[in-house]
Amino acid sequence: MNVVVFDVRGPYALFKKPYALMSPVSYPAPPPTAVFGLVGAIAGFDKREYLAKIGETGVRVAVRLLEPVRKHRAGINLIDTRQAQYFRKRPGIGVHGMAHIQVPHEFLKNVGYRVYFSHDDRAVTRPLVERLEAGTAVYTPCLGLAQCLADVSFRGTFQAAPRGPGKGVSIHSVLPVTDDVVVHYQRSGRYVRYRVAARMTPDRVVTRYDEVVVETQGRPIVADVSRYYEVDGENVLFQ
Repeated sequence: MNVVVFDVRGPYALFKKPYALMSPVSYPAPPPTAVFGLVGAIAGFDKREYLAKIGETGVRVAVRLLEPVRKHRAGINLIDTRQAQYFRKRPGIGVHGMAHIQVPHEFLKNVGYRVYFSHDDRAVTRPLVERLEAGTAVYTPCLGLAQCLADVSFRGTFQAAPRGPGKGVSIHSVLPVTDDVVVHYQRSGRYVRYRVAARMTPDRVVTRYDEVVVETQGRPIVADVSRYYEVDGENVLFQ
C-alpha cells in the first residue's frame, strides 16, 4: 500500500467541535474529514466535489502531532446578523455603522502535523503528489478556518508495511480506539480521548464516527494492537 506523507504547520489552527457553535473550541488534531478538505485544496478538487472524489471507501488517513498542543483564546469580531440583516449597514450601530458581536474562539497555536494519506484510486493521489512535489497548491491550504493558513512540505511516497499483532507498541499517530486496542495509560503522557467524524457524504452527512486517543505532547502512544502499519520508520494506525 502506497502512502503519501506530508507535513503541515501553521501559527494557528481551529478544528471546530460540532457541539460548540456559539464559542468555537478545537479538536487537538485534524479529524479525517478536515484532512480530506486539505487534500482537496492541494490537489485542486473543488469544495463541492472533493468529498465525492475521495469517497467513503478505499481511503485511509492517519495524523501525527509534531508539536505539543498549545491553546490560545481570542475574541473575534463578527457581524451581528440579528441587527445587520443581509450585511446591510445600519447607521449608528457598531463600528463604521455595522452591527458587530465579539465571539470567543479557542485556537491551537504553533501547530505541526504529519499526514499519512492513502487511496485506492490513483486519480486522487496523482494530482496530490504532483502538487506536493512542485511545492504548490491549487487552493490555499488552511488548518480548519480560512484565516489559519498552512505551510505544507512534502516528505515522500512510502510503502506501508503491515505489522502485528503487537503488545506495548509505540504508535506515533492519533490512535483510533477499537475492541482490539488496549492503551497503556499508566505510561507517562497527557491523553485526550474524544469522538470525531471519520466519513462524510458529499451532502455533509456524517456516516461514521471514530473514538480516538491523542497524546497532547506529541509523544508516541503505547498500546496493544492487533494490526498496525510501519511507514518510513513510524508506526501508524489508519482511520
